Amino acid sequence: MTKAWNGESRFAVGRIHYRGPSGDNAMHRHAALQLVLEGKSIRFENGRCEVPSYIRPMAAHQLERAEHVELLLIEPSSRFGQTLLNSLPAKPIGALPRGILPIDHDGDDPVAPLPKPLVSALDHLSGEGAMQRTIGEAAKAAGVSVSRLRAIANGALGVSLSRWRLWQALQTALQHLAEGDSVAIAAFAAGFSDQAHLTRSMKVTLGLTPGAVLAGVGLREGS
Repeated sequence: MTKAWNGESRFAVGRIHYRGPSGDNAMHRHAALQLVLEGKSIRFENGRCEVPSYIRPMAAHQLERAEHVELLLIEPSSRFGQTLLNSLPAKPIGALPRGILPIDHDGDDPVAPLPKPLVSALDHLSGEGAMQRTIGEAAKAAGVSVSRLRAIANGALGVSLSRWRLWQALQTALQHLAEGDSVAIAAFAAGFSDQAHLTRSMKVTLGLTPGAVLAGVGLREGS
């Protein structure tokens, strides 16, 4: 069985779509909603789930290695993400209900209607250098207190703002890697303190290192 993720990842607004083999990966969790459309089973803290399945934001999981998987990682603040989060069962990981994905999931997806303070905060925490921006700065930009902003974010996104910011930064780093930049340049562009910071964050969040991404995964922008 292959140890490498040597398939193809495609970027679109609000999502990352991967098709190909699944290699080694550690138990991890991320801010994205994940759909496992093809593959083998998913291990999680209390058992195992067969595919097709969903993984809600911040649910710890590990994918069993397979010759072919299809994964969709979806930004929870997108319209698609919000629709799915409201439609899926409440448990963190489970079987994907039949008929829940009659959507062109490769198309662009704008941000869903969200509370205005949260929209301002998310805009402040996204883009190049996201990891260098603080939640306090985002709250000031949004005109609310930090505690109020955190409560709004947890209710609307299902994840903390810190985790959402990390997910945004990792997407920026992955896009730079896709363009052929080095790990050091990708780390700087996303606002990580150094290459080691990016490596640790990617390992914990995606179960992969930047080196594994560079060695095995074909990355493309757009759908």
